[in-house]
Amino acid sequence: MNQVEIIQECLDRFCTSSGQKVSLEKTRIFFSKNVTHTMRNEISSSLGFQRTNDLGKYLGIPAHHSRVCRRDYQNVIDCVNKRLSGWKTSTLSFAGRLTLCKSVIEAIPSYTMQTVHIPRSICDEVDKLCRSFLWGDTPTSRKIHTISWNTICKPKDQGGLGLRPMRTVNNTFMMKNCWSLIKEPNKLWVKIIRSKYKCQDGAIPRVEKKAKMSNLWQGICMNWKHVTPHIKWQVKDGQSARFWYDPWLPQQGLLIQYATTFVPPVELFRKVREYVTDQGAWKSDQIINWLPQETLNNIETQTPPTINAGADEIQWRLTTDGLFSIRSAYASLSTIDSNPCAPIFKILWKWQGPERIRLFLWCVAHESLMTNEARFDRELTTSPICPVCMRDVENTMHVLRECLFARQVWSSIPRGSYISQPMRSNFQEWLTFHLTRNRTELMIWPLTFAITIDALWSRRNEFVFQQSSLSASQLVLKVMNSTKSIINSNNLFDAGDQSEGTLITRNWVCPPSGLIKLNGDGAVSYSGTSSCGGLIRDPDGRCILAFSRQLDRCSVIKAELWAITQGLRLIHLKKLGTHILIESDSLEAITLLRNGCPRQNECFDLV
Repeated sequence: MNQVEIIQECLDRFCTSSGQKVSLEKTRIFFSKNVTHTMRNEISSSLGFQRTNDLGKYLGIPAHHSRVCRRDYQNVIDCVNKRLSGWKTSTLSFAGRLTLCKSVIEAIPSYTMQTVHIPRSICDEVDKLCRSFLWGDTPTSRKIHTISWNTICKPKDQGGLGLRPMRTVNNTFMMKNCWSLIKEPNKLWVKIIRSKYKCQDGAIPRVEKKAKMSNLWQGICMNWKHVTPHIKWQVKDGQSARFWYDPWLPQQGLLIQYATTFVPPVELFRKVREYVTDQGAWKSDQIINWLPQETLNNIETQTPPTINAGADEIQWRLTTDGLFSIRSAYASLSTIDSNPCAPIFKILWKWQGPERIRLFLWCVAHESLMTNEARFDRELTTSPICPVCMRDVENTMHVLRECLFARQVWSSIPRGSYISQPMRSNFQEWLTFHLTRNRTELMIWPLTFAITIDALWSRRNEFVFQQSSLSASQLVLKVMNSTKSIINSNNLFDAGDQSEGTLITRNWVCPPSGLIKLNGDGAVSYSGTSSCGGLIRDPDGRCILAFSRQLDRCSVIKAELWAITQGLRLIHLKKLGTHILIESDSLEAITLLRNGCPRQNECFDLV
């Protein structure tokens, strides 16, 4: 009862200082199972509050009084179903349904997932609803899902559509909470969690499962193993990072893993600063007996820590600036196929045209069209023969190229003779060949090609399911009108030369009078080596100076900045001028120069 008096005193002080009053009708008091019935009556009567067995929701999230179960978050499923009931699936294209899946369905559970480790059954149910809506299922009929859900959830450049499984998204948010536990120790919820679960006072807390733990802590414990491999230290004064047992050396893990001989126990927990001499150099003669020469060379390339550099910082290894991001965390959890991805999937997302046709190209690249061959394999028809020419088995290549009707259409399409070239080694290479024609007179061909195969498939379906007539001349006219309409509406090509399909190009322009122009560029090879170079030209366009330089291993953005830095140094050294116009093909480099960057960014010194 002493605690009841303290609570009452706190409420009275709050009411006195704020001028507000506690509403007895709206206020409830919740008791744990350890409080006896008699004590509950006394406390409730003393405070004047009614008792409750459920505190309901706070900021839209249910207050947990016991183990989290599916029933607690059924409202997430109800909210998704409410949205789906207002959309007419039959009137939406595949592209429209995909857009709604990404922008609405996937966004509904995201708010709850940031603080709650949602039951797997809820995540699976949301995925199921998203999957069914994407393929156009209705309450009365289920469509055939011709491409697996795992493939659809892959990144676009790996053959998927970029949809995200809800369980992986939930784990990503839990990883963010793990990171807050490390980097934001002054937050109130972090202080409470660290104290309640005895995480110790170190920079990296100790995370262990407990016999009784909250839903949030359970989610943190389950995903802690996904966070720790991506932690790195940025050494400044060297007083916090451990030399052997902390990941502080770029491109390498713990140094103890590279030790070639036994390291004395007295050395194992020394800080990085303890391996630097008073003159500010590495104690190479001391550690040369324990580490291989390659690792020693890597250490020598690092700037030794200094007292005035500030405290060591923990950073996220998966981003260039060391800051945690949901995108990088999700990528680390996603299953990446070890097999190299077919180039067609990178090409088709760069194709310029309507999104509906782009997604049709994606289906074609997966050979997922429901041709007679595919329908026969699923026992949906009695014959796999083409219903148009009645000659060969109808597969994707037959419908789009080999059928007699398709050949009539291609022969009437301008530049359609290219389609009769010998077949590539596989279907995807055939698509790649026609979607990447880069000669000037063929710039318009990828657009015409894609519109034609889309029209061929649509007309085939109209013939099979609606018994409409086939006319190659009418289809060709439709293709040409569609191509012209898309070009005019999107300004894809130069309006003065649409017959040739010439792309609008932007040429190099001389700088204004009184200025010199610096053009710089950087590059990084697959092996990791990098270099930079550039040109300095006068207002008449004449080259004053050309330069190039080999660099150490670095990122592309650093190589771009090194090109600008080297050019400015030469201009200053040779006194070529003080009014300079800088051009770069790296938007990120220009943005950093204009807006600056935080000190923890790897490019801070160059900027």
